[in-house]
Amino acid sequence: MIMMKRLGLIILVGALLGGGTISAQQDILFSQMKDSPMNLNPALAGVFHGTFRLANTYRSQWMSVSEPFVTMSGSLDMPVVTNVFNNDLFGVGVNFYNDKLGDSQLSTTKVNITGSYGKALDSRQQNFLSVGFQVGLAQRSVDFTDLYWDEQWAIEGFRLSLPSGETPPRDVKSYWDFATGLHYFYNSQRLFKFSTGLSYWHFTRPNIGLFGETDKLFAKYIYQIGFEHGLRDNSHFVLAPNVYFMQQGPNRFLMAGSDFVFILNDPTEYTGLLKEVSLSLGGYVRFGDAFIPQMRLSFGGLWMGGSYDLTTSQMNRANGGQGGPEFTLGYRGGYKKGHRGGHFSDRFK
Repeated sequence: MIMMKRLGLIILVGALLGGGTISAQQDILFSQMKDSPMNLNPALAGVFHGTFRLANTYRSQWMSVSEPFVTMSGSLDMPVVTNVFNNDLFGVGVNFYNDKLGDSQLSTTKVNITGSYGKALDSRQQNFLSVGFQVGLAQRSVDFTDLYWDEQWAIEGFRLSLPSGETPPRDVKSYWDFATGLHYFYNSQRLFKFSTGLSYWHFTRPNIGLFGETDKLFAKYIYQIGFEHGLRDNSHFVLAPNVYFMQQGPNRFLMAGSDFVFILNDPTEYTGLLKEVSLSLGGYVRFGDAFIPQMRLSFGGLWMGGSYDLTTSQMNRANGGQGGPEFTLGYRGGYKKGHRGGHFSDRFK
């Protein structure tokens, strides 16, 4: 038991000091990426159909390996329009996340403010290009109180009330962080939508070392491409495949799959009194890691989603086949309110 706790501490300290760079410098990762837009691309701030958007995500994983790794995220963003540049779009957003790992409660908390500018590339506003910039303040910390030390061993077992005989190092680090992104959106205004984007995170490479050492955070790239296609006019079935690629230093992943969207109830086009109701079922593969079934239910501007990571890598032996559940909850104000309540973001409808 002593050796196991010592080994766990050695692994933790090695990761924090940079000897375990791959684990220490892996950013948060959500499986329902499109429902966490401020963590995907700063250029997505305000780029949606509606007047404001709330998005929240909760994720838990590795429950059978140690204390669960828990990540929570929330965001609010909205489009702001001005007539100065022919109805081009300005978007603003604020978001936060908290990521807490294992017995040591290695924690990262971050708050970001995002601004974006979007330009319609044609008179019908079918082609739309946006650029975004994000600034954030983060705090990284570790809690040694739940770790066992050799000096706390008694005949009956470990007693945390006993002095540890250790002097833990400084356990809090704060730093500024920056990100930028570019996003292109096309809407045929009939059966087809297409989007692609590239975001660049941590380009100033802040020092995240907890123990006074220099440990510069790796820069990160995220590339996304996807489309939505209805089979015919007034189709009640939409195919929506997506591909995501991320690289952060030596860490990289590729995730691909599709959502199959069933429109259960059409909204009233002019009054907006009846809400759109849809059910989305999907499956994604994070290559070399997991298969991820997903489900999403939408009622008007409100959506609720869930997914479960089924581990396909060798980590499956350690976690006993238990994957990572993830839940999302969000709301878009003014979503498909009808032509009487039409507004400038109808181009994303």
